[in-house]
Amino acid sequence: DSGKWVAISSTATFFSSQGDQLMLAVLVPSGALGLYSIALMLKDGFERVFQRLHSSMTLPVLGETLRERPQIFRERYYRFRAPIDAAVFFISGALLVSGGKIVEFLYDARYHGAGWMLQILAFSLITYPMQMIVTGFLAAGEMRKGAVISIINAISLVVLIYFGYWLGGLPGAVAGVAICRLPANVVAMALAQ
Repeated sequence: DSGKWVAISSTATFFSSQGDQLMLAVLVPSGALGLYSIALMLKDGFERVFQRLHSSMTLPVLGETLRERPQIFRERYYRFRAPIDAAVFFISGALLVSGGKIVEFLYDARYHGAGWMLQILAFSLITYPMQMIVTGFLAAGEMRKGAVISIINAISLVVLIYFGYWLGGLPGAVAGVAICRLPANVVAMALAQ
């Protein structure tokens, strides 16, 4: 039964990580998609650093805690999450304020349109620490909860990109990508109680 939930979770996670580019390829001109790809690559670079820290340090410790001292799991989870939260908020704030300047520094004028996209996408970094709750579910062997969160992420991505595009064109679609994790995070926090 857990194998089924792992397969569902993997499929939904793949779509939620690639679906934005697939959808935007249909909705916007190729030039705009290229600028979006630059902004996404820059944002993802920071997110990958957090993911590596999380997977190399936090996940092994949480798994060991859950096996050996489950009564302190929640306390240890939040202790490990605190420095990641602080770093994420700092970097996200820096990108929100100076994403345009970063793109101007790294790229010539043809690509400066990626700057405002990076500033919007930086908001999605703020939601990263809440995604770590899913790791807690997986460490506890609660594959079904992890799959539910992955499915909600994928559905939110589709709905919010289309709704954002309908309301505000490309900026609205990018904003939809930036906030698409929020519904799943709310559900994850509710399931973690």
